[in-house]
Amino acid sequence: MKCMFGCKNYGKCGACPPDVPSVPESEAFFKGYKTGVVFHFTQKVDRPEDRFAWTRKVNSKLLELEREIFLSG
Repeated sequence: MKCMFGCKNYGKCGACPPDVPSVPESEAFFKGYKTGVVFHFTQKVDRPEDRFAWTRKVNSKLLELEREIFLSG
């Protein structure tokens, strides 16, 4: 509800509501894992659109780490 009535970008991004899995879909997805980790990163940027490049870089590094762990496990 916060997003629907408080965000001017509601419905414009694939990672934001309403274009995200439902709670039951999310639950089914996460049940496929034995363990999990939640990261919270913050980064100040000069312009809001600069966050996309930063986020892409962080996600790429996390994907590399996930692959290393998966392949060594």
